[in-house]
Amino acid sequence: MKFIGLALVNLALCACSGALPILPEHTPVCGDGQMNSGEACDDGNLISSDSCTELCQSARCGDGFVRLDLPIEDEEFEQCEAAESALCDEHCRWRLRLSLSNYDGLYQ
Repeated sequence: MKFIGLALVNLALCACSGALPILPEHTPVCGDGQMNSGEACDDGNLISSDSCTELCQSARCGDGFVRLDLPIEDEEFEQCEAAESALCDEHCRWRLRLSLSNYDGLYQ
């Protein structure tokens, strides 16, 4: 019985010792983590709220996406997307600012 088992294992190994199948080459796509032709960046994901959009272009104000990975103090911080709202200025900041300074004496 052992002999038959070993013979089957040996037969299986011999059958697999031929040429390996040829795998298709990697097709470059945006989001694969590799810089390809036409890409300004490729961070390996399809998240558009970081420094590299899902279109593999560097994030910027006016690109159609609101960038969320920067602190509010950063010059490139975005609160809104200018193309999507008349309330958003050309620097992707809200035109209207709510200020509580007008109400300082209200609750004293």
